[in-house]
Amino acid sequence: MKCTRFEDWLEQYGEESPGPAWESILVHSRACPDCALASQHRSELLETLRHLPAPEEPAHLREMIALALDAPPDPGHDGPGWFDEVLEPWLKPLQIGLAVGCLVMVVSLGTLSRDVPGPATPVRPRLVAHAPAVSPPADAIAARAPAERPVTISPAEVAAFMKRLEEYRRLHPEMEMRRLPGPAVETVGFRRP
Repeated sequence: MKCTRFEDWLEQYGEESPGPAWESILVHSRACPDCALASQHRSELLETLRHLPAPEEPAHLREMIALALDAPPDPGHDGPGWFDEVLEPWLKPLQIGLAVGCLVMVVSLGTLSRDVPGPATPVRPRLVAHAPAVSPPADAIAARAPAERPVTISPAEVAAFMKRLEEYRRLHPEMEMRRLPGPAVETVGFRRP
């Protein structure tokens, strides 16, 4: 089996990795015959490359580069599609129009008054019951079904009911609805006084 530790190191890190790991590889390459041979071949190759003359540039190299840069596009390439040709003239005006529209919206929203007038005290609607102008005839009341007939409640029954309601409210304070000052629904921009 051949050891390739030196060659693997050069492939992975190159020559630009001095440090304790590189020193460890050099010590290994002196002791390992395979790595020593690879190190010797590498040194010989680098020495040969140093003595080689620089390659001469071909006389027509500059013209070939200029022709390659100025050449027409590849015939296999269709260029811009019909969608690009139709859409491109409208893109710039559309971008400018959207930007101007956003700017106008921001300026107009910035100039709006943020104080929304509201009532100083909450207005509670009042329920007012009115007696009918004309009372129904007695025979119409008698003709109603028994379930529809009005029930007469004595003041003692009303007082007993109110007493039970107060007792219930006293035992269940969490059931009591607390009214908060201000409107029931707050809107955007509303400031409480």
